[in-house]
Amino acid sequence: MKSNEKILVATFGIKESERRLMQTICLVSKGRRRAYELLGDNAREAPDIVIADGDNPRAIAAWLRFKSSYPMVPGIIVARSPAKDSEDLQVVRPIKATSLLEVLDRTSVGRENLASAPLGSEDMAKQTSDVPPQRREIPVRADRRRLTLGSGG
Repeated sequence: MKSNEKILVATFGIKESERRLMQTICLVSKGRRRAYELLGDNAREAPDIVIADGDNPRAIAAWLRFKSSYPMVPGIIVARSPAKDSEDLQVVRPIKATSLLEVLDRTSVGRENLASAPLGSEDMAKQTSDVPPQRREIPVRADRRRLTLGSGG
């Protein structure tokens, strides 16, 4: 990935206070090798990563529908208790900025590098090579509004 390229992040059902925290993390990441950009509710670009509210059944349903159409887009689940049967990376509430940034870094490296990228490292961006994101345009569909729950929920 080029040093100026952004990794696009979408959310499903994330509360406004948590979206503000995520926006701050994205702003802080601008000077890093991996820079994140939080997509708005009406974005037309496919995200590179999705963050879903694991405590919100509507958000999980929307994430699962999205995942069935775009299985290569990795997900991060934010919840009070981690789900033992989920293949997605998880962040436990309350969200700590450092924990979320670390999981974003692990997710953006690519699934094939997860085993070699230990949690707890100082800066994942310095230790791993970048994997170019596979971006696709999301076709505008009538059901798009149902899939994009954004900050409400």
